[in-house]
Amino acid sequence: MKQNTYEKLNEPYQTKELAEVFDRSQARLCDVLMKLKKEGKITNYKAGSQTYWIRDDQNSVIISEV
Repeated sequence: MKQNTYEKLNEPYQTKELAEVFDRSQARLCDVLMKLKKEGKITNYKAGSQTYWIRDDQNSVIISEV
């Protein structure tokens, strides 16, 4: 699941969206996401009250609505 999650993060996703894609709980996804973050493979961004996850090798910037 860790590899599948990493491959899916070629664009920003919220934990809730990933949980729906992989049919897993948000808590389980958070465990996987935190492991990937500790390995330095992904980054999380906050835009407003939302948290997004994306791979470090992607050049995306999240801009919240004004």
